[in-house]
Amino acid sequence: MPKKKKIIVVTGGAGFIGSNLIARLVKSKNNKIISLDNYFSGSKKNHIPGVTYRRGHSKNIAKFIKEKPDIIYHLGEYSRVAASLDEAALVWDLNMAGTFGVLEFWKKHKCKLVYAGSSTKFNGRDLAPYTWSKAVNTELIKNYSKWYGLKYATVYFYNVYGPRERAGQFDGAYGTIIEAIAPGLKPGAIVSDVGSVKQAVVRDLGPHIPEGVHLVPAHPVAGTEHSGPEAGFPELFEDRWCILTPPPGTDQKSVEAVKSFWQAAGSDVEIMDPNHHDLVMAMTSHLPHLIAYTIVGTATDLEKTLRNEVIKFSAGGFRDFTRIAASDPTMWRDVFLNNRDAVLEMLQRFSEDITALQRAIRWGEGDTLYELFSRTREVRRGVIEAKQEKMYD
Repeated sequence: MPKKKKIIVVTGGAGFIGSNLIARLVKSKNNKIISLDNYFSGSKKNHIPGVTYRRGHSKNIAKFIKEKPDIIYHLGEYSRVAASLDEAALVWDLNMAGTFGVLEFWKKHKCKLVYAGSSTKFNGRDLAPYTWSKAVNTELIKNYSKWYGLKYATVYFYNVYGPRERAGQFDGAYGTIIEAIAPGLKPGAIVSDVGSVKQAVVRDLGPHIPEGVHLVPAHPVAGTEHSGPEAGFPELFEDRWCILTPPPGTDQKSVEAVKSFWQAAGSDVEIMDPNHHDLVMAMTSHLPHLIAYTIVGTATDLEKTLRNEVIKFSAGGFRDFTRIAASDPTMWRDVFLNNRDAVLEMLQRFSEDITALQRAIRWGEGDTLYELFSRTREVRRGVIEAKQEKMYD
């Protein structure tokens, strides 16, 4: 007899996290996936082939799901922090009434439940109706488990971004961030960042900064191929550039405050137009990373014997490329997509130059090669004189 399929119900299955979860679950032929979504924030564009999709409110889950589930992933709740201050009734309907319906369904079938909690439970419970509802629901689920002997797990997501994302009431990942922090920003506050692309920051974040709050984007051009707080060290910013890209009309005292902050960390500070910054970084940082990823990728595509020898006998140049190519893939994916115009412009110039170099090698034009290598050697000396020989971004 064929093995009985595990029935998995995902509320909010057409949303950001739900659709990514389903994309993983559906890979197993032993799973039957049923999504229940009211499409408040979900989209049919997020549908995954092989999944049964049903439109409905989670408070009526028993009406739409007649099957007996083995596990419920409850992700289908209202998830706007700032906007919930003006939509308390909607929060109550989707998060309180909706989740209560799911809990009763859970109790009836005595299956497993996985609930998407919120990190605001730990710091920010009373910030807004949304944060309060998530904290209360987390506690209610714990009590249901104790009262009725049910199995559950609560998972917490911290700054989750990626494919199929629909960020808050504004566009992009920065939309999610400004929505979360805007209620706590008082007049006179300064908002800054440390991203590698600045036009996107000014474009996506600038229009939504509250009145009286000042935006001063910053890019500390420092770091290694390692990511996260644990990769930091006391001398990280010493004698390294930090580029500030304040939009036109930014409060000068706020710019000076951010400048003083980075100078106190040991950085040399430069103020630059956001567009010009992105063009400069496309050449000095973004394109080199793209080249490194490509070269190392080419090496991994070689036949096994040759690939092993490339790794075994790798010279300093290739080792440098592997170090750069070990950088955080998520961050660099976002860098290239957010600075695509400048990167593509520099990539076109590079492609033309590499074609000319290829032609010189083919035709044995040694003088052409020598002239190029001599000029590039002078650039290296300039980098050393600028004290940037250990700088990676």
